[in-house]
Amino acid sequence: MARRMGTVVIASANDGHARTDKTMAKQAGAALTVCFERGDEALAYLEAQEADLLICDERLADMDGLTLLERVRLAPRLQQLPVLMAATARDERAILSAIAAGCHGYVVRPYSLAALERQMRQARRNTTLPGATAVMLAKARALKNAFASLPEIEAADEATSRTHAVSPARGAVERGMGLLLKGRFPAAISAFHQALNLNAAYAEAHEGLARAYKGIGDLGKYFKHMRKAVHCLAEQDRFFEVRVLFAELRAAGAETDNPFYALGKRLWLNEDYAEALLAWRKALKLTPESAAVAHCLARAYCIVGQDERAREVLDTAREHNTEVAELETLLASLHSRKNSEAATGWLETMLSPVKRAMRRLTTAA
Repeated sequence: MARRMGTVVIASANDGHARTDKTMAKQAGAALTVCFERGDEALAYLEAQEADLLICDERLADMDGLTLLERVRLAPRLQQLPVLMAATARDERAILSAIAAGCHGYVVRPYSLAALERQMRQARRNTTLPGATAVMLAKARALKNAFASLPEIEAADEATSRTHAVSPARGAVERGMGLLLKGRFPAAISAFHQALNLNAAYAEAHEGLARAYKGIGDLGKYFKHMRKAVHCLAEQDRFFEVRVLFAELRAAGAETDNPFYALGKRLWLNEDYAEALLAWRKALKLTPESAAVAHCLARAYCIVGQDERAREVLDTAREHNTEVAELETLLASLHSRKNSEAATGWLETMLSPVKRAMRRLTTAA
């Protein structure tokens, strides 16, 4: 018999998904279900009323599911609210992004009642664990259970997914996570190293290795592998997870470079200007108080002729720090073509890849 619970809030822009989630939640023991199409309405309800669980779809009428999860976790009274993501995406990246954004469980549509009940139980248990442990446990369980939630009619696809799910590197990571959660740190270290020998850019392996080293008191290697995990996640454009680990490193007192800032520099030098701008925008979102990041992004916008975007960066930077005089001077000097020697040198460094590309185009023509 399903265990009784109080209120379950369902957030989805898809009427069919909402009806399914409502029916399943009631069968799983919910006394009351409340549905919202908009994330802001769901958040307002959760902040004003008591709820036992949030089931969040990947798309809402006004935002995506990850954004709602992010806002839920920023609300002080909702820090411990069990959250379950119900989505059609079943790839590893989607699952891990959802876990990092703040959900404690993940089911793949179409899901079974048994899968929902299992994830609901796990979500409630995860809220009682310390933050880092809860995230690692949720990742391990979500990756293990995601494909098990598929119905039998998709048996062929499920078999393929399971084969992929137990690839050597992932298998080593899952084994390492299990050992880590049991406190068997030396064995976990061995498993995570095995995974990294197979895939040196496996972010979860670096994160797990960091936590295992922390477990045996080696803070130097903890910081080292956490930084590597953060940079791997940035390369994979997994912003939510970057922010979680970056905040943990800062809280631990570790000096940590903004990974999106470094990524943007490398992309710019490789003449991938659009992607560099995107990376620097994420860098500013990660560390809005950083004058260096704001300087870099504003200058880059000026170089590509987007002065209005540069002005927006200045306005945002002013809200977080007072070191924007240099930016204002730079923008004014760009308009007047009277750059200082320092600004000119900086611009020449930034513009040189553009000039090379233009020369190649001219030669080709």
